Amino acid sequence: MVHRFGDRFRGDRRQEHDCWQNTFIRSNAAVIGYYAWSGFETGGTGLVVCQVESPPVPVPYLHRWKFKAQFIPQYAVESGLLEFGVDSGTVPSLVRSIERYDPYRDVMLLIYADRQVEVNWFRNSNLSPLECYLQVRDRWEEFFPCSLLSESPNSLNDH
Repeated sequence: MVHRFGDRFRGDRRQEHDCWQNTFIRSNAAVIGYYAWSGFETGGTGLVVCQVESPPVPVPYLHRWKFKAQFIPQYAVESGLLEFGVDSGTVPSLVRSIERYDPYRDVMLLIYADRQVEVNWFRNSNLSPLECYLQVRDRWEEFFPCSLLSESPNSLNDH
């Protein structure tokens, strides 16, 4: 189940943005969960941030997504949200959500593309963040072929 934090995070291209954003999440759910668990293990609760290169519209089937991902621990979330242009009046409610989410079952995700920001709270997914982490770690080459084979799963940044 995905809980979105309202239209205030969306830009003028709402339908276009929603369409590719949902496809991005479905295509990269395991990697997003990987970052959530890896970040939680090293920094506690927090927020996964994906800076996505906007895809063509409509998104082609089997589109290869180009994005950078990182985990922002809870203590740095407020400043991180402001850096990505989240309205300062909205930041406190997002911080409270990050304080309440269950890192063993849920993922907090910020997607940033074309100066558009959307924050999602994934609750009770089919795969837990730990299960995502284990799948990506154990099947690294399937998730990051060729160009990243020399990098370890712990140094992952670009896709």
